[in-house]
This record gives sequence, C-alpha cells and structure tokens, in this order.
Amino acid sequence: MKLPVRTRKSAILLWGAASAVLAATCAFLAVDDALRDDFRVAWHLIVTALAVFSLWGATATYDRITDTEVLRHLHLARTPSSAANLARHLGRRPGPVHLSLLRLVRRGQAVQADTVNGAARYTVR
Repeated sequence: MKLPVRTRKSAILLWGAASAVLAATCAFLAVDDALRDDFRVAWHLIVTALAVFSLWGATATYDRITDTEVLRHLHLARTPSSAANLARHLGRRPGPVHLSLLRLVRRGQAVQADTVNGAARYTVR
C-alpha cells in the first residue's frame, strides 16, 4: 500500500531535517575533538559524511516527488501553465516548481509553450 503524498513529503522533510542536525552535531564534535585529541575525529568525520549523503538523498527524493506532482498537474491541465500557477495549485512556492519545470524540460517531458507578460508557460509533449 502506497502512503499518501503528504505523508511521504512529511517523512522526507523529517529525514532531511534529521540528517542536517546529525551533520551539524558531528561537525561540531569533530572540531571539538580535533582541539582535544585526534583519534576520534575520523569517526565523527565519517558519520558527518554519511549524514551529508543522507541529506543529499532526501533532497533528491523530494525533487523527484515535486517533479512527479508538477508533471501530473501539467497532464491534467488543458492549457499551458506558468510556474506561479502550478505552485498555487500544488500549494508550494514558485521557486522549487520552476526548478522542477526546468528539470522536466531538460529531460524532454515538458516544453515551453509560450510567454505571457514575461512569464513562461509550460505544457507536456
């Protein structure tokens, strides 16, 4: 059974926040240990690197979910939509939606249909 999108987004945001806190804590401990004794520094740096990779994975997953939502909404829309319009319908900020549209255009899943008042409008192929 697949979880609702809102639950998955919340879980990914929690995962990202936990990874960021873990990375910051381990970086602080690494600097503190480096000032006192050097043998534990390696372990803190390894855990910090793992937390950074985990944070990178969480952001990549969140971007994939955003891309899927934007693409689904573009499929449902009958007319071209701008990033601001899509963000309003999805309940998000326009910045991440615009980045998602750029990724979709780069992959060839969406095209820029036209420009109205300086705002690009996109549609699916």
